[in-house]
Amino acid sequence: MTLTNFKTDALEGLCTQEQLDLLDAFDTLRSQGISHYISLPQIIIASELPSLINEINSKINSCRSQLQKLGDPRATLDEQRLYLLHISQVFQTLVKAAVDGTYNESFFGDAKTDDGYRKRIRAVIQYLNQKFTDKIPHRGHFRHVL
Repeated sequence: MTLTNFKTDALEGLCTQEQLDLLDAFDTLRSQGISHYISLPQIIIASELPSLINEINSKINSCRSQLQKLGDPRATLDEQRLYLLHISQVFQTLVKAAVDGTYNESFFGDAKTDDGYRKRIRAVIQYLNQKFTDKIPHRGHFRHVL
């Protein structure tokens, strides 16, 4: 009895036929040069790695810019409350200016642009009221009498 036969006989007692077939397939791959099958994924990974690195760097830069927009970190509860108080005061000032029609803040932008005009609440409401007033005499009745 040779060593190969002994190995085969021992494995047959311990393994199922499917497992033995799998071992044979591994032996075949090993004899054909498994290094080819291992190097292929490495080549694919190496070709995709630069674009992956660029994508990760882009996402990191995006996160950093978003963090900068948020300002300094507010770790304590008092810092968070103070920040929220400040934001609410700025909001209140903007709303009051919009309602009063004093558009001195940079938030309101240029009135000649669509975006700037839409932020001028009082002017928009006056315009809509005027359009409504113009339409009421023509379309504001329930019945039409001839």
